[in-house]
Amino acid sequence: MKSVTPPTRAQRLRLGILNVGFWVIIAATILSFRATLESSATQIQPVWIWIIALGGYLAVQGVFDWIGAGYLGSRVETNPEFKKQWVKGVALQTTFWTLLSALIILANYLGTGYCIACLLGILLLSFTQLICLNWVNGSSQKIDDPTDFQGKTFMVDCPEPTFTGGIIAGLGKNKHVIPENWKTSKSLGLEIIRRNYMASKGLPFRAFLIVVAWNLVGVAIGDWLNIFDSNSVALTILYFSSWMTLWSFTSLLVLPSLSHSTVFAADQAAHQEDPESLAAYIENFPEVIDEDGHKNSFVQKIFYPIPSSQLRLETLDQRTSFQWGPLSRTNLFLSWATLNLTARSVHCNVGRPPLWIMPPTA
Repeated sequence: MKSVTPPTRAQRLRLGILNVGFWVIIAATILSFRATLESSATQIQPVWIWIIALGGYLAVQGVFDWIGAGYLGSRVETNPEFKKQWVKGVALQTTFWTLLSALIILANYLGTGYCIACLLGILLLSFTQLICLNWVNGSSQKIDDPTDFQGKTFMVDCPEPTFTGGIIAGLGKNKHVIPENWKTSKSLGLEIIRRNYMASKGLPFRAFLIVVAWNLVGVAIGDWLNIFDSNSVALTILYFSSWMTLWSFTSLLVLPSLSHSTVFAADQAAHQEDPESLAAYIENFPEVIDEDGHKNSFVQKIFYPIPSSQLRLETLDQRTSFQWGPLSRTNLFLSWATLNLTARSVHCNVGRPPLWIMPPTA
């Protein structure tokens, strides 16, 4: 019997494409009309330009979020804490972007280059990712890890049904985040095997380093092309955000397919331990994250860092290519440090505040 993509999943993909496409067009338009903006900015205080730009982003993105949560939340259940989490998530992003804007202004004033501001922002996000998750979602509980996982383990009671946790990797020790409702699941053992494999191979940290390099290259190119130059510090921030939104858009097209090999390799590691249970686990996983790739291979490579269950099963006995790590969804949260307007606009996290901090992984 031919599988059919549930309506909600197809609609969420369209919503994500529309949301991302909207901000890409806005960013391209801003950069195309720099001369007009420069002449108009002489009559407006920089602080008001910044407030109008940030307020406009929050208002428009809020509409997309409420559509994503209210009408396309999840086929299984909705998040009862969405409103509170949304307010806290917006407050968190606004606070961080205010701080980052100050760093960009300081970098512009000192002439130290914008890469320093971006790197400091990424490091701050990396060190505080679990804190940010706790703020948006609620507190987490550290547990004694019964496995050989390299790092610390935290249970998170998250009301968002598509939350999967993941591995937080940066310059410190790995942090293993597990949803509270997985504690009694028969599949938890398989997920621990998969994540232990990724941690032992250093794949989350590899993804972190690549994402850092990717974003710094984007900032450096923008600086080299003088894209951020302006007589108004507010417009400098606006140009920085617009350029890095376009740069991040290219990552949305490239990084998902590079993330597939990591999923396949982790599956194969678990397959060696318990092949029968793994097959059932993979077949059920789409119900957990409310997505199952796409029947069109091109669409799947572009939009789905987690391949379909069918492709995962077919690849269990095949040799995997180089494992880049979970690149695509590592970049979503860390791209806050580039003022990326699409960071919470993709189909997996639009309208799902905890997933702005930690998108679904496999």
